[in-house]
Amino acid sequence: MLSKYVKCPICQLNYMLIGEQCCKVCRHACDDKSEDYTEQWCLCPICNKNAIRGDMDICKECERLLHSDDY
Repeated sequence: MLSKYVKCPICQLNYMLIGEQCCKVCRHACDDKSEDYTEQWCLCPICNKNAIRGDMDICKECERLLHSDDY
């Protein structure tokens, strides 16, 4: 039996229908409502789990950890 759902390539957390560019959560998070979501978002290179915009270097969670005294 073929699955109709696959994991979102942006967040790798939510599921989306096969053929869609991203899940509803990532689509809603896109501020400028562009149709090409995959070029605007990618995974954080440090944690590989949080989605970041193309103009960001790392996610906010990793940035917070890097600037904390605990790291």
